[in-house]
Amino acid sequence: TRTTAYTAQQTFIRECDTAYQKVASGAVAYTQAVREAVAAASRDGALIRWTDSGGRVYHTDTIETATARAVRTGIAQMSGDVTLARMDEVGWDIILVSAHEGARTGDGGENPGNHMWWQGKYYSKSGKDPRFPNFYEATGYGTGEGLCGYNCRHSFGSGTGDPESNPYKDFSNEESQKIEARDKKQRALERKVRHTKSEVAALKTALDTCSDPGLKEGLQEDYERKAYKLRQQQDKYYDFCKDTGARTQMERLEVARFTREQRKAAEMAARRYQKKLNND
Repeated sequence: TRTTAYTAQQTFIRECDTAYQKVASGAVAYTQAVREAVAAASRDGALIRWTDSGGRVYHTDTIETATARAVRTGIAQMSGDVTLARMDEVGWDIILVSAHEGARTGDGGENPGNHMWWQGKYYSKSGKDPRFPNFYEATGYGTGEGLCGYNCRHSFGSGTGDPESNPYKDFSNEESQKIEARDKKQRALERKVRHTKSEVAALKTALDTCSDPGLKEGLQEDYERKAYKLRQQQDKYYDFCKDTGARTQMERLEVARFTREQRKAAEMAARRYQKKLNND
């Protein structure tokens, strides 16, 4: 697996070239071409693209998403490594893995990607205790998809091996699946908010630096419409959390370029657009 960072500057250059070609060919007018370029560049922003050994892009992240995932995963892995080191020091072999509602199911098979399958169970660290599965093989500890991997919220510690002393023995997988489905919808809503925030921030920058009256008018219209869309998406997110009992996670809505000043300006722009809609 390899990663490639596409900076905002690279995106800007690419979209400027595209806009130039459109205008030069007579496909669209100058102002329309610039507005389309700003919109396209704001959709991408600064990206991290994950590629396989053949160079094929199989996943794309924003800088914010990639950074948050890296930090969360790094902390989980550090904690796990410390726990294993302490178990080695005292010669303890049996491990109990935690369980939580909403654990990912992956493809549904009995493999490390299905966290619901291996959570809340006892394991043998050495793999030599016939009563329990091998810790590393079953949970995939040390891999991206497994225990303490990408965005994993599970933890583990020493266990007794006694089924009756397992605090997760009565854990409901059915309820966990419901929570997982809810969390997936919440993550999708959060992605939409972050995406639109990036677009709003880029449009505001373009608007503030534009000196062409005709183009500025068009950018102002685009900006207000996009700001109004952002407000709708945020309202939908808060309503979803309220209706489903999900915890609002404001840190998942953050975008680096969307400052406090940007937020205030966007709120005013959304109100102006709302007023226009009411007057039509």
